[in-house]
Amino acid sequence: MTAFSKRVEARFWEPGQWESASCSLCAHNCSIAPSRSGTCGVRTNRNGRLYLDTWGQVSMLKVVPSEELPLYHMKPASQWLLLGMRGCNLRCTFCNTWQYSQSGGVAFEIQTPEQLVARAKSEGVCGIAFGVNEPAIAQEFVEDVFRTAREAGLLTHLATSGEWRSEAFGEILALTDCLTFGMKRYNPQFLTQECGGHLESILLNIETALARRVHSEITWLVTEEPQGAASEADEFAAWLAERRPRTPVTVLPLAKDYSWRGNSASATLCEEVREVFGKRLAFAYLKAPESAYMNTRCAGCGRVLVWRGAAGTTVSDGCERHCPGCSAPVPYAL
Repeated sequence: MTAFSKRVEARFWEPGQWESASCSLCAHNCSIAPSRSGTCGVRTNRNGRLYLDTWGQVSMLKVVPSEELPLYHMKPASQWLLLGMRGCNLRCTFCNTWQYSQSGGVAFEIQTPEQLVARAKSEGVCGIAFGVNEPAIAQEFVEDVFRTAREAGLLTHLATSGEWRSEAFGEILALTDCLTFGMKRYNPQFLTQECGGHLESILLNIETALARRVHSEITWLVTEEPQGAASEADEFAAWLAERRPRTPVTVLPLAKDYSWRGNSASATLCEEVREVFGKRLAFAYLKAPESAYMNTRCAGCGRVLVWRGAAGTTVSDGCERHCPGCSAPVPYAL
């Protein structure tokens, strides 16, 4: 199949007055006037109909380890084909991939689902992952790629904010093997002011993924604000523990970027927040240089099962299914 750029009619919308288009893909519920785009910048009203402008337009394509997604309990020490596109339905002031998510002029190459699967097969990766920008806004293309990937025996992964309406999310969930939800905060006011997000919608989608037993992991971003950081993390940890306490959470330090007015998070604060998660949840990681909390340990006896460091990731001998120390099932899928 020859690669070509095409404009695909979007789904999850209804016609409105004066040729407007009411998009129901995410919680923004954009009412889009003719010749204008929604908050995401890629779903455009053309003569009263809504189109996805970025079908097949891939701006980043590279092979990465599971930990870069990040994904700690699904195929550790494996490689994935990571795709990034342009646009986002959030406007995070601290976005560290803003060149893709907030810039409409980023370069791209046209890739069909068949080409991407062929590339994944040639690279010997275990699956295809969408991240870098928010994959929700290109749902039609993501679904096409994921269907083709599954037919070829590849796994599928989404790194998402969770900013999705439930109907559209439920549909993409049926094609997704694993997700990483990027939690910015548990504070609805912060999410609205600094990200343009909706906490209620995000939590509902996390809950849905957990209830449907789709492998899910969480990243938790730490800002520089020491007051309330621990208590807010504890609130979310309690919420998550009620639903699935073995869900892995990876704490990420905020690095000052884009238009963020504050400072980067301190190493001390990040360690404090990781400790908060560790008190309520079975697996709490801290992704930071020289972090002592990158390894996966047996929840039963504490034995290190997966080593992570500058040299890469190694699954310890004899840790494929059960812990050699206490015979408990390992918490990850190889």
